[in-house]
Amino acid sequence: MKRIENLDIVIQKKGEVFFAGIPQIELYAKADSAQAALAELEKKKLVLYADIGDDDFHVSTGAQQRPTSHPSPAPSSSPGLGQFFVKTAVVIGILVGALTLGGLTVASKVQQSVERTQAKLSIGGRQFWTKVEEGIARAADPKSDLPEPLKAKLLADIRIIVARWQPFAAELAKFAPEPPKSNSNNQ
Repeated sequence: MKRIENLDIVIQKKGEVFFAGIPQIELYAKADSAQAALAELEKKKLVLYADIGDDDFHVSTGAQQRPTSHPSPAPSSSPGLGQFFVKTAVVIGILVGALTLGGLTVASKVQQSVERTQAKLSIGGRQFWTKVEEGIARAADPKSDLPEPLKAKLLADIRIIVARWQPFAAELAKFAPEPPKSNSNNQ
């Protein structure tokens, strides 16, 4: 705890006006000159002594100091505001870095997925034609041939289906345009 005589006095100039104050107890005065502001502050200090008495008045310092409820006439470039902007810039930088890193990671994963899909869907090339040859060889292999009773049953089923749908196909054919006739005179 400090006595009022041991507190710091701050003098600031804003425009043409001078402020003198003791920020710890929120006591301020203003005047047209620094000397006049100090004199006005001394008058206010004497009034304060008269109101509460010098022996009873002590000021807490450090962590025990109570927060100010009135804005002090501090200059516009206070260190608190500068620290705020620095901390804000650091937080924004961290967020931008994290979002950029996350975006690059996602883009890399998407690129790898697209490349794998393209490799699977590629038509042509040695692997494609090898698979086509193997498929044709399997289809032509006598071991993969259907048994005769199954072949007969499938052919009978196909004939039944064709017989059922033939009238519909004939009716639909009436609506189809006629194919162009070839001109045999040009040969």
